[in-house]
Amino acid sequence: MPQIVETQPELLAHHYAQAGLIDDAIAYGLRAGRHSAARSANEEAITHYTKALELLGTKSAGGVERDRQELELLIALGVPTIAARGYMAADVERIYGRARDLCDSVTETPHRFTVLRGLWNSAFLRKPLLKAQELSAELLALADAQGDHTRRALAHRAQGCARFFSGEFASGWESFRQAIELWDVDNARAEILVYGEDPSVLCRAYGSWLTWFLGYPDKSSVLISKALADAERLSNPFIYAMALGLASALHVYRNEFSEALERADASSAICAAYGFPQWTAYAMIMRGRARAALGRANDGIAEMEQGWADWQALGAELATTQMSVGLADACAKAGRIAAGLDHVKVAAEHARTFHERLLEAEIHRVRGELLLERSAMGDAEACLRRSIEIARSQKAKSLELRTAMDLARLWQHQDRREAAYDLLAPIYGWFSEGFDCPDLRDARALLDDLVRTKVVHTIIPPARLHR
Repeated sequence: MPQIVETQPELLAHHYAQAGLIDDAIAYGLRAGRHSAARSANEEAITHYTKALELLGTKSAGGVERDRQELELLIALGVPTIAARGYMAADVERIYGRARDLCDSVTETPHRFTVLRGLWNSAFLRKPLLKAQELSAELLALADAQGDHTRRALAHRAQGCARFFSGEFASGWESFRQAIELWDVDNARAEILVYGEDPSVLCRAYGSWLTWFLGYPDKSSVLISKALADAERLSNPFIYAMALGLASALHVYRNEFSEALERADASSAICAAYGFPQWTAYAMIMRGRARAALGRANDGIAEMEQGWADWQALGAELATTQMSVGLADACAKAGRIAAGLDHVKVAAEHARTFHERLLEAEIHRVRGELLLERSAMGDAEACLRRSIEIARSQKAKSLELRTAMDLARLWQHQDRREAAYDLLAPIYGWFSEGFDCPDLRDARALLDDLVRTKVVHTIIPPARLHR
């Protein structure tokens, strides 16, 4: 009997249900679901929890104990549903919405934070980011009131993501940093079963994007390496697939497309084995972006478009700016100017309505590149200048550098070489690390070319140009 309890709790759940012992059947159904979830058999876990909820539905409605049972089952159901159907699935919003209603009747429940955190997951992917910011503030207040470091780490992770995707880079990094410091790695595995994630892994992965945006490529590399190592050590396929997908996106941002392709393929392989549709779609988008940049433009764009359609079909609104800018950039490189401008328009409208502003500078830069292809020099220059203004306001030095190179090249071709140097040299001179990264190598080469024209005056020491 003890062996069956441990290895086949679903069998006991079935027998107790047949005998009409509903409470015992529910208890073993819950145990069976947790057993499956621990093996990443997520659809199987969903089946066990759903059966237990159906059994609960046969009991008389009302009563605190019944509501407590339902709440526990819903919280357990949420994590495998996120893994199997995506954070953005309507089922996730329904599960945690119902759980929040139950928290109002089960007033002494310890699960209020967990439920609110589940609602944040859904809101982050499905609703304007101001809602995610509002919920993250509520999470942080609740965690602080409870004095729980684990929950504070989860709340800071939520707050950091809401801020980062809203374009608030400095405060986003501060939230990520606090989450990493607060997270107790020794209790990670138990907490993952409750929340479905390790916030320190995600904060390092997203933090690697953020620190690259802020102009620290080497710190970015350290963060993503640690995130991937920790994700692999956890032996949790969902977390590892997610970390690899986010690593692939980082390499795309950094113009390291071979590495991006490698990470996307690795994420896709895990998703194929375990069935994670959200990260399957994401890996497809990143793989397509990398392939387009590596010379297979039309194939890559087609793959991006398919991945993006799959992502949206899951119910997501988040990343519309990110994906539309990526498609526009790929179209620009492929000479598909009209399509690229259409994607830029979608990105700009989404940034305005959804408040997804992390790539607002890139929207204007890519629009400028596309307009250059149409020889609309004045409009293109205005777009590039606006991109630099936004990047400076967000302290996004890597994005500022990238646009400054585009504008400097335009001015170089217009025989405005001194202005081009005066624009680019101080931005390049700001950097203190990452000089082997593609953008910094390109900036150094462009500055060297401008120096050779002998129409520039020294703004930064020549030694800085040759690191």
